[in-house]
Amino acid sequence: MGRSRNVVALTVDFRDMVDLPTDTRVAGELFPEARPSRTVVQIGALAMPDLLAEITATAAL
Repeated sequence: MGRSRNVVALTVDFRDMVDLPTDTRVAGELFPEARPSRTVVQIGALAMPDLLAEITATAAL
């Protein structure tokens, strides 16, 4: 089973970039040593309307 240390890349799709500072803070808490690469984009809508963001993680096991 993978762990956060196995994550090498994140893609974050935001509805509103106002949430980026919070995401950056949380990413720092989850990945305190080596942060994975991160692609951040703002999109018009997500698959589930109540979501603020969708995050895709890629891990190397």
